[in-house]
Amino acid sequence: MKEAFTKFFRYIPRSTSIQLYGLSHILYILISISAVVLLCCLMHKRSEKAKDRAVKILAFLTIFVYVFDFFVQPFWAGEICVGKLPFHICTATGVLIPFVVFSKKFKFLERVITVWAVLAPLAFIFAPMNYINRAVEPYSYPIIQTFLFHALEFAWGVFMLTSGKVKLPWQTIWQPIIGLFPMALWATLGQNMYYGESMGENFLFLRTDVSGIVPHWVFIIALFLAACIAISITYTIYFVIQKMKKTKV
Repeated sequence: MKEAFTKFFRYIPRSTSIQLYGLSHILYILISISAVVLLCCLMHKRSEKAKDRAVKILAFLTIFVYVFDFFVQPFWAGEICVGKLPFHICTATGVLIPFVVFSKKFKFLERVITVWAVLAPLAFIFAPMNYINRAVEPYSYPIIQTFLFHALEFAWGVFMLTSGKVKLPWQTIWQPIIGLFPMALWATLGQNMYYGESMGENFLFLRTDVSGIVPHWVFIIALFLAACIAISITYTIYFVIQKMKKTKV
C-alpha cells in the first residue's frame, strides 16, 4: 500500500515545471478565479441558510485539504514539510478560518481573516514564486494541492464579502493592518523555532529580501506598505461596489 501511495502522490521530477504566467500557471489562475466567480454567481440569490451552509462547507474543505496534506507528505516528500506549517499568512489564515466560522469566541477576527483570505491566496495564485522553475511535474499532487488550498481560501474570503456576511466600513481598515503585527511575530517564532539562523522557509519574507537588491530594513518597510496598500485597495473596491449597488436600487 505504501508503494501505491508513494506512486500516486509523488513529486514527479521533469526537465520543465511551472513557468511564471506560462501555460500551466495561466490554467491554474483561470480555474481558480473562474470557480470563485461561478460560486458567487450561483449563490447570489440563494437564501441566507444556503449561504451559511456554503460558508461552512468552504471552511471545512479549506482545513481538510490543508490537514490531509500532512498525512500524505511522507509519501511524496519523505517527511513532514516544515515549510507548510501555518507560519505563512496563507496557511495561518486557512487554519483560523474554521475557528472564525464555527466558534463565536473568534468572531472578533472575522473581518481580519476575511481580508487576509482575499489578499494572501490571491497573491500566491498570481505569483507562486516558491513553485516556479522547480523542475517538477506541474500537475502532480503537491502542486495541485497547493493551488486547491489557496483557491478554496480565496473563495471563502470573497464569498464572505459578496454574501454580506462581512462588511468593510472604512473605519475598520485599521483592523487587518494592525493584525499584520501579531502575524509577523508568529512568523518570526516559526522561523526561529524551526530554522534558527539559517534562511529556511523565510516565513512571511521576514528573514531577508529574496532579491538581495535593497537593505533588509528597507525591504521590511516596503513589504508592510505594500500590504497596507493592498488592504486599502480591497476596501476601496468594496466601497465602490456597495455604492454601485445602492445606485441601482
